[in-house]
Amino acid sequence: MAIELKPQNTNVITLEEFIEYAEEHVDMRNEQSLQDAAPMMKALGNNRDFLADKINEELVKLANFQEDNHYGAQVLMLGRTNKFFMRACFWPSAQDKSYKESGPESFFYYLPHDHNFNFLSVGYYGPGYKSEYYEYDHDKVIGMPGEKVDLKYIRTSQLEQGKVMLYRGKKDIHYQIPPESFSISINLMEDSLDLPRINQYRFDLENRCIHSLINRNSGPVLADIAAKVGNENTRQLLTDLGVRTTCPRTKSAIVKSLATRLPSRNQIDFIESHLTGKNDYFNAQLLHQINELQVRETSLC
Repeated sequence: MAIELKPQNTNVITLEEFIEYAEEHVDMRNEQSLQDAAPMMKALGNNRDFLADKINEELVKLANFQEDNHYGAQVLMLGRTNKFFMRACFWPSAQDKSYKESGPESFFYYLPHDHNFNFLSVGYYGPGYKSEYYEYDHDKVIGMPGEKVDLKYIRTSQLEQGKVMLYRGKKDIHYQIPPESFSISINLMEDSLDLPRINQYRFDLENRCIHSLINRNSGPVLADIAAKVGNENTRQLLTDLGVRTTCPRTKSAIVKSLATRLPSRNQIDFIESHLTGKNDYFNAQLLHQINELQVRETSLC
């Protein structure tokens, strides 16, 4: 499961001191390095003023409020470097207005999911959300919705104030349950150009399978739009991008999108010409599209 860490550190440090420490000492891809950072994360959590100070700082520059925040109102960005960023996450209870107005899915409650990156979290305020924790082997999964996954339930735990948790990328799954009252966690998040190409999943616990992909990646959407409204120059640009990109979602979306610009009788042959024979997400997506086209052809006969 996500690793529970309870460092007995009573020191207090500033946000700037923690970022400086993490920049110099933390390897975001090394679990032991992240565990070693737990006492410093606890020391930041012991600082009961830094978050209020950060909020005040942001309110002063309201016209440019949180320019680097791509998450929305649940998240307050605290700082960013080349290899990580810091954020505060707000967790409403089921009784809070934001929960009632936006619904649980807006806060990822009751949506079992993994992460394609490592991150360290400390409970900062309130009782903290609860999580049912599971583990799985990311390397044994292709990534298609409905695909069966060997999910192993580990335990249920709560991110109370002062507890530090290490969430391991591509391994830990958590099913979050709203806290009893409003809570806040502080996160140290891995940030890498490689992350968009690594699949992140929502799971169906009842049927023990992948429910859907939840990556934030504009590549597949852009490929679909480009194929619909683009010109011949667009087609060549998509073709070139399909050769260069290492993201399997974008790569498969480009092939499928380019196929839609061909006469229906040629679409299957075009997609088949891109199959590599590997048992991976790219080929699974293309085979799924071929099957859909064949079913469509049969229904028209």
